[in-house]
Amino acid sequence: MTNARVKPPPGSAAIDKAFYKSKEWAKMRAKVMREEPTCRMCGSDSPRAVADHIIPRRVRPDLALVRGNIQRLCRDCHEREKARFERYAYGIKKGFEQKPQAVSADGVHLDSQHPWARRG
Repeated sequence: MTNARVKPPPGSAAIDKAFYKSKEWAKMRAKVMREEPTCRMCGSDSPRAVADHIIPRRVRPDLALVRGNIQRLCRDCHEREKARFERYAYGIKKGFEQKPQAVSADGVHLDSQHPWARRG
């Protein structure tokens, strides 16, 4: 029996951990925090902020380091609103059926009245 390493499947915790510890992500996160001093959803300037993928990495891994797909959110908005949206729109959590896509391929919310659709 050999001790060959098996590559973890995409979306696994090992892949996520490696991505979020990468130099590329650290640079992108710093850029987002510098360019967006407040939460994109509520306007809070809380230091407890996250650089959030608008379209989740597991849905569009090709957008993982695209600046236009990353936004600053305070932890409260990220944990409450964004998590709820992802469960609904992408069916990410077990027990949620897949719902129609609410975001276009370029990350713009399809409902023009939704707070995330108002950019700039």
